[in-house]
Amino acid sequence: MNSRGFRHHGAIFITWDEADKGDTSGCCVEGVHGGHQPLIAIVHNGPMHVRLSKRRSAYSLLRTIEAGFRFSHLGHAARAKPLAKFF
Repeated sequence: MNSRGFRHHGAIFITWDEADKGDTSGCCVEGVHGGHQPLIAIVHNGPMHVRLSKRRSAYSLLRTIEAGFRFSHLGHAARAKPLAKFF
């Protein structure tokens, strides 16, 4: 968080996947399965204490990061909804 990159509109995303491969409760992207995945986002000058109320997937995180760097979307991220406006 002390880096120049973070201080200039940077973000840190911490996530981990404890889902069981047999879990079919996945959402948001057709054909993608899995359970809940915790996510912590630390965004320089970003919103504080936000809890997302809509279901998203790991592909939503990828799409959000791609948008921040203005990259084109890869694979399932092209069909996923972004997490929120972080950048």
